[in-house]
Amino acid sequence: MPVVEFRRECRDFATHWVGVQREEFKRLGIEGDWDNPYLTMNFEAEAFIARELMQFSMSGQLYRGSKPVMWSVVEKTALAEAEIEYHDYQSDMIWVKFPVVESRFKVVPMDIAPAATDEAAPPVSVVIWTTTPWTIPGNRAISFSRRISYGLYEVTEENLPDENWVRKGDRFILADNLAAEVFKQARVTTFQRLRDVGPDELAGMSCAHPYRDLGLGGYQFDVPLLDGDHVTDDTGTGFVHTAPGHGTDDFEVWMDKARDLESRGIDTAIPFTVADDGFYTKDAPGFDGHQVITFKGDKGTANKANIEKLKEAGALIGLGRMKHQYPHSWRSKKPIIFRNTPQWFVYMDRDIDGASADTLRTRALKAIDDTRFVPAAGQRRLRSMIENRPDWVLSRQRAWGVPITVFIHRDTAEILRDEAVNARIFEAFKVEGADAWYKDGAKARFLEGLYSPDDYVKVDDILDVWFDSGSTHAFVLDRREDLAPKRKGLGGDDYVLYLEGSDQHRGWFHSSLLESCGTRGHAPYDAVLTHGFTMAEDGRKMSKSLGNQVFPQDVIKKFGADILRLWVASTDYWEDQRLGPEILQTNVDAYRKLRNTLRWMLGTLAHDTGEEVAHADMPELERLMLHRLAEIDAVVREAYPAFDYKRVFYAVFNFMTIDLSAFYFASARMRSTATRPPRSAPGVALCRRQAVRQHRPLAGADAALHHGRELVVAPRRGGRLGPRAGVPGRAGRMAGSGARREVGEDPQGPPRGHRRPRGRAPREADRLVAGSGPGRPCHRSGAVFGGLERRLRRHLHRQPDHRDRHGRPGRGLHPRRGSRRGRGAGESRRSQVRPLVEGSARGRQRSGLSGPDVARCAGDARVRRGKGGLMAALPPSSGRSPLRLGLGLALAGLVADQASKLWILDHPLIATGTRLVITSFMDFVLVWNQGISYGLFQQEADIGRWLLIAVSLAAIAFLGRWLWKTPSMLAATGLGLILGGAVGNTIDRVVYGAVVDFVHWHAFGYSWYVFNLADAWIVAGVAALLYDSAFGGHEDAAKAG
Repeated sequence: MPVVEFRRECRDFATHWVGVQREEFKRLGIEGDWDNPYLTMNFEAEAFIARELMQFSMSGQLYRGSKPVMWSVVEKTALAEAEIEYHDYQSDMIWVKFPVVESRFKVVPMDIAPAATDEAAPPVSVVIWTTTPWTIPGNRAISFSRRISYGLYEVTEENLPDENWVRKGDRFILADNLAAEVFKQARVTTFQRLRDVGPDELAGMSCAHPYRDLGLGGYQFDVPLLDGDHVTDDTGTGFVHTAPGHGTDDFEVWMDKARDLESRGIDTAIPFTVADDGFYTKDAPGFDGHQVITFKGDKGTANKANIEKLKEAGALIGLGRMKHQYPHSWRSKKPIIFRNTPQWFVYMDRDIDGASADTLRTRALKAIDDTRFVPAAGQRRLRSMIENRPDWVLSRQRAWGVPITVFIHRDTAEILRDEAVNARIFEAFKVEGADAWYKDGAKARFLEGLYSPDDYVKVDDILDVWFDSGSTHAFVLDRREDLAPKRKGLGGDDYVLYLEGSDQHRGWFHSSLLESCGTRGHAPYDAVLTHGFTMAEDGRKMSKSLGNQVFPQDVIKKFGADILRLWVASTDYWEDQRLGPEILQTNVDAYRKLRNTLRWMLGTLAHDTGEEVAHADMPELERLMLHRLAEIDAVVREAYPAFDYKRVFYAVFNFMTIDLSAFYFASARMRSTATRPPRSAPGVALCRRQAVRQHRPLAGADAALHHGRELVVAPRRGGRLGPRAGVPGRAGRMAGSGARREVGEDPQGPPRGHRRPRGRAPREADRLVAGSGPGRPCHRSGAVFGGLERRLRRHLHRQPDHRDRHGRPGRGLHPRRGSRRGRGAGESRRSQVRPLVEGSARGRQRSGLSGPDVARCAGDARVRRGKGGLMAALPPSSGRSPLRLGLGLALAGLVADQASKLWILDHPLIATGTRLVITSFMDFVLVWNQGISYGLFQQEADIGRWLLIAVSLAAIAFLGRWLWKTPSMLAATGLGLILGGAVGNTIDRVVYGAVVDFVHWHAFGYSWYVFNLADAWIVAGVAALLYDSAFGGHEDAAKAG
């Protein structure tokens, strides 16, 4: 099929699915310019993308080179970092010996490089370790490090079994820190260290390739030892098998040493041992027909073939398998290989336009520092990627996409840089799209009259799709006058925000940064906001095969769009969020509470005539509520610019369901029926204003309700806190202002009159609010506003701060039918609300609380009412048994935790980093955790470690005090478990500098964090506390009744 026709089919396919997605977005209620969307396949967009590339070419940043790149055999194309994801993969491990054949320095003793005539001298070999046996044909060097201590070791064990590949007298050069592990893999138990081997000795050595004497041809070259910064003694042998065609580090150390290698007579040409289809080429003699990765992405025969050849050559000393994280293509989900191919790159470290120290990397790092990241951890993540990334690979070997619009001189291989040619390409693409590049006669069309077409070669590779998306700022914003941002520092006050998932630090955020910095010198955005992924309710990834998918359309159809919006507003989007039936039902319940609260407010305000009530004329409770409202307003105004939407939701939700519904509305409801003049009363229609003035508490409540309603219903910068259905828009007056005031305005602070009332009564009201919310003991027992038959005598002492401006005592705190003001003989001058909340029996008697129900407000007594009134206070039955239980569990948990860690640290395999398989879903592996539970919040610096220790000790003290006071056995159980785990991990931080983690769970492709028993105790303890908080009160109330 001709390329142009194939591209037309691709365009039609993409257009269809764009339409399908557009309709789905519309159903979700998402707003957008649907008639004019931005698409990278639009002709004008392709023209701008090509122009961005040509700017890189004109500035000298674009070049063609040969480097090892990540290559997908399945897709037959190179891949960029942004197209890679990591999955578990089982690799073959091999330990291979390379015989030492030459030394250039006389200081090297004969025991390392024996004379060719000395047949009795024992053989000496350098041992390498690799997880890619298929790269052995491409080996050209061995890398070592001057920072590592090496030694010469000899096998002394007698009677080694025949199947062992090592024999007595064999001598190996190994890193001292890894020698024991290497001999263990070689199944050798007795060996001795003969002497040190210094870096100068190693730098002068050359080895033979393991395949030299197999008669395969092509392996007769010497293998030099090269000093490389990438070599460590964390694992392996201390030496790195170096195949410059199959690894970035290998390539760089080979090229850095090229001049020295040529002086030693070593050919520095890099072989192309693997073709684009994964099969070996002629540069890998003896392995014709063997494939590294199959077309389906499975492991080919290359590894097995190399292992057999190494056995035949007697070069193998150890063999194993390792499960580890390995790069996969994000499209095919299949493993990739590293392969040396000619590709197009952008320099990361070459000066741009000849300016000193002005490189793409320095520009990008400065732009990151100038950008706001939400959450802040995104800045560190993107910065680390830019600091360590190699040159940017732009080319892909495909037919669908925007081509690399450059011409190369046929003889000199130089890139043609000419603005006139670039202008021709840009104008053609605007009219015909990128297809113009692939039409017959395209080269002559763009070059004729300026250059001879026969002198140049047209590049047909296409651009990486991330370059396309990274150019969106150019073809979406910059080209339109109505959208072109005038940002701070660039002549305006516009603020550009990029919003996407956390995976885009290696994708859109990354490519947009590099593209804009390369062409404009700065980032295309002022702020970057990232969110997590939506997981199933059990924390697993949503999958069709698991049947745990949740579709937005289904949620909207069943519950309505408001439920989905409420879930989005309430989630902590900085992390992965979960969604499922139970979570949706929780949001349905929350939605009903919000809607019922708003509907009650609207119903109560139906009588209102809009009279203004001065703040000083309001009862004290209304002033307290207005103060709370001003506090919530401040929280909301602070949270929106911080993109902290969950904080907005929970602040307003708790205010509506606890402060308003559970506390204030009960008071307002009573006053509404006790003091409101009936509508049918004579003269009400004519004297409405006078009637309202005679009921100041009612009018003050109406004013407070207006403010509460405005806070919730008013739209805020595109968000809505309350339900959309059944609630009219903004209405009402600002008390005492004489003019309407939108909550969305931004005053200098809370209204002047809405200061917090002073005195003891508001503080006691605070205690009532704290004890009367849903799930709180006073609320569960009905002690606060539990029914009309319940009576509460208020005894407010007459102090100046409890009087209004007319000298009258404060009113309206908790008026009830039949309530009495005043203070009985011998009673305290303190408010009687506090004893009620604290729960003492004496306090209940003095407060005058009565009713048929049981009231239990603080858990230290049960109060029963009989015919004679309040009869007795029955103390809890268990004394200090909760304390003993908690301390016992804490001690048991601590002992078990420390014993398990000592066992792990003393285990001969686990302590050396070997993974011990326990079951199909659980392994033991030693991990040093410098953060908190499950590896969160890692702290590498000492100050971070001691800060964690200080926080842990403070938490232990707090939990200990809680345990001392708690009367609940279940709460004591939870606190004891948490204490045991917290103390255990704190001991680790003090003694070892990090926490010992070792339990690793994995199943169904999901891998959990590595943890320890202390973490398990903490999780179990938190679960016990949550259960006690949710259900403990109900059980107590049932027992009391």
